Amino acid sequence: MKIEIFGINTQTSRKKYRTFARSVLNKLYSKKESCDKRILNIIIVSDNYIKKLNRQFLGQNRPTDVLAFPVNDMPSTKKTVQSVKCTRHSALALVRGEVWAEIYISRDRATFQAKHLKITRSKEICNLIKHGILHLLGYSHDEMKR
Repeated sequence: MKIEIFGINTQTSRKKYRTFARSVLNKLYSKKESCDKRILNIIIVSDNYIKKLNRQFLGQNRPTDVLAFPVNDMPSTKKTVQSVKCTRHSALALVRGEVWAEIYISRDRATFQAKHLKITRSKEICNLIKHGILHLLGYSHDEMKR
């Protein structure tokens, strides 16, 4: 599976998050062979942006730390492609059906939560990537705690 990272400026950080996401998927996802040509987009956004997504898709008018969308559960409209502010490449992949899922992470929530947990923001982003992947694979919050 190809993993794309958006909203992070440094190549080193993108590589770190891509490698982490791949390791989580390899441990948990049994359908690797059927998704080799699929794409997982991980998009780091602001509180304001994730609040808009949370309101639009879940009806909750507040920011959250992570949202995970299996693409076949997303409305496949031109408006969806425009609302995600993705690159031309990822927009075309979304339209062609090559995208398996998208995970949106709030950089602001990750920073706040990292300070509260006394860990680095990078570690918290990794925690949120794993959280998003677990949701995509059907795990509930209760199952994640076990």
